[in-house]
Amino acid sequence: MVGDSPADVESARRAGALSIGYARASADLECLTAAGADATILSMADLALRLRARVTKLGRRLLQLSLRRFQGRTFGAPGLTAQAVSSEDGREQARGKSGPGDPP
Repeated sequence: MVGDSPADVESARRAGALSIGYARASADLECLTAAGADATILSMADLALRLRARVTKLGRRLLQLSLRRFQGRTFGAPGLTAQAVSSEDGREQARGKSGPGDPP
C-alpha cells in the first residue's frame, strides 16, 4: 500500500500488507520511517522505477520456472518434433536429424 501519512502505514500493517511511504519533504520521510514504513519514496517516478524493476525481475523468474517445466519435452507433429528447451539459459535448440525441407 502506498500512502503519505503514518496512518496509511498503520493501515497497511493492520491489513497485513507492505507499506510504501510517499514523502514529499524530508520531514515526511523521517515521520514515515518512524511509523515503520517498509520502504519510502520521494517521487512517483521513483515508485514507477521500483515497481518496473520488481515486475521485470518477477517476469524473468516466472519465465525460468516455466521453461524448466517444459525442459526435455517435445512438441510438434510426428517426425517434425524438436526439443522445446535444451539448455539451462532457456534458449531453444533443435536436436536430432533434420527432415526434408528443414533448413541446415
